[in-house]
Amino acid sequence: MTHERGSMLPAFAGLVFVSLVILALAVEIASFGVAYRQTADLADVAAESGASMIDQSALHNGSTVLDGPAAAREALAVVSGAGGGDTARVDVLPDRVCVSVTRVHEATALSFLSIGVVDVQVTSCAEPRTG
Repeated sequence: MTHERGSMLPAFAGLVFVSLVILALAVEIASFGVAYRQTADLADVAAESGASMIDQSALHNGSTVLDGPAAAREALAVVSGAGGGDTARVDVLPDRVCVSVTRVHEATALSFLSIGVVDVQVTSCAEPRTG
């Protein structure tokens, strides 16, 4: 009769380690999702704010045209006012404003896998509307 006392300890330790890695991965994926959603919300708000800058003289003549410089300033002001060190690029076209926001997200739970920093980039466009 062989004595296999303690043979489950290495298997249990391995199971605990794998479970913790899977838990860390789930937490990090959720953290990336939150960072993406926050970046997307910021890009949406910046694009909509930029699209609200309508050229008033053209509006009195019956056409809805963006005031390009004011739209770019407004969109950049929204991104810089949010804090957090996000960077933005604003493209103002005659019929819409597109804002690309980049946020640096630091991975905390996956640093042992050499995943330290991930850039989250989101682009959002908005068109001016009246009424």
